Amino acid sequence: MKENISKLLSLLGTLLFSVFATIMSLLVFGFWVFAALALLNWASLKYVNYSLFNPSLIKNYYVISSIIILFVYTYWVIENYSETEGDKIGKIEREKNDIIHKLTVEKKR
Repeated sequence: MKENISKLLSLLGTLLFSVFATIMSLLVFGFWVFAALALLNWASLKYVNYSLFNPSLIKNYYVISSIIILFVYTYWVIENYSETEGDKIGKIEREKNDIIHKLTVEKKR
């Protein structure tokens, strides 16, 4: 039971860190995207006198794409964590089988 709680806490910690890291990277990426779009829109207004982007549409696309990226990244972290735990369990099983094999060989002698 204690081992399961430890694994659950480890998974939750990994998940929360991945969400935090994803949000921070998206904020940095979003800042530069919006800065580039603002610069492009400013240049368009200054030289062509026409606004290229509707800010509300850009905001909606950014929010939707951020949510999709967050879910995909979170799914990837969970899958990667479960594979790592599966590898650990497989290694423990192999060690257990090796010990059982050694004991049976020694017992037959």
